[in-house]
Amino acid sequence: MQAFWNMSYESLKRMIQKLIHRLTNIPDNFLALILFLIAFLLRLVYVIIAFSNNIMASFSDDNGYFYLAKEIVNRGEILYDVDIHLYAEMVGPGLPWVNALTISLFGESWLGIFVVSSLVSAFITFFTFKVASCILDKSTAMLAGLWSCFYFFYIDFSATAGKDIFIAFFLIVIVYLLIQLFQLKKFSYLNFLLLIIAYTYLFHLDERFLIYSPLIFLYIMFSETGNFKRFQIKKSFLFFLLVVILTIPWVLRNFQKLDKFVLISSRTEHYTDQILGYEKRQHVMDKYNDPYGYYYIFDYQVDSVIAGLKTTTNGGYTISEAQR
Repeated sequence: MQAFWNMSYESLKRMIQKLIHRLTNIPDNFLALILFLIAFLLRLVYVIIAFSNNIMASFSDDNGYFYLAKEIVNRGEILYDVDIHLYAEMVGPGLPWVNALTISLFGESWLGIFVVSSLVSAFITFFTFKVASCILDKSTAMLAGLWSCFYFFYIDFSATAGKDIFIAFFLIVIVYLLIQLFQLKKFSYLNFLLLIIAYTYLFHLDERFLIYSPLIFLYIMFSETGNFKRFQIKKSFLFFLLVVILTIPWVLRNFQKLDKFVLISSRTEHYTDQILGYEKRQHVMDKYNDPYGYYYIFDYQVDSVIAGLKTTTNGGYTISEAQR
């Protein structure tokens, strides 16, 4: 019996080695395409099942994003008004624009949103393999691609109207372009422009990613100056200039709608109001974020709410079954 198991183990080992050898002989671009197609089909099956079973809006922000996108289409306003929905002030335009375009093409259905998210999620797998191929051996890059292909949260978040999948996609694209342009020295102004557009769109999805601006700027400067050994700032200055130019349209929209400077969303007002001396105004979500307010629940109370042991907030608001 031991001899049988040893023989089976050796046979399996040889089979895996042959498979890995054959896969490593496949050109990188073709292998990336195969991983992309597997990932897309896997996510497509999942979102169709989710849609068929009416499993949608399972994440708290989904209904808001979906409603906002529908209103953008119905009103026909690209630079939409802030009175459409509270999310019109709280989030950047990146995701509402994508969802609005999807709804205008495929109708007011969650399935269209899910399919687009699945496509973007599959591209995460594509670029995960491409990034890994730049810095690792091919076998390890394949493992990275397969991990991304079957990663549960990339699959699960495909059936949402939220921004998580898009953020993950733009992050991996930015990393890939930075490696290509400045690490592998395959610089082209077309890819450089794509990097700038991808990064600008990323913080229009979520303004918190503005924090990466100085890091990317310094990395580009570090690369083009040869570790600060020579004075050359054309690329880093161009990055700064184009990011500012691409940000201006939404800043002008905010100024027109809110009558003051607001960088991306109302969540940046906490900083810009102090810098520019604006009087602080009341926001819709303040009553939910106030620890002493009517609706607030502390983190340590969440488990009790989920278990049904806590049915009201500390302020006395009754928590419905749907909210639980």
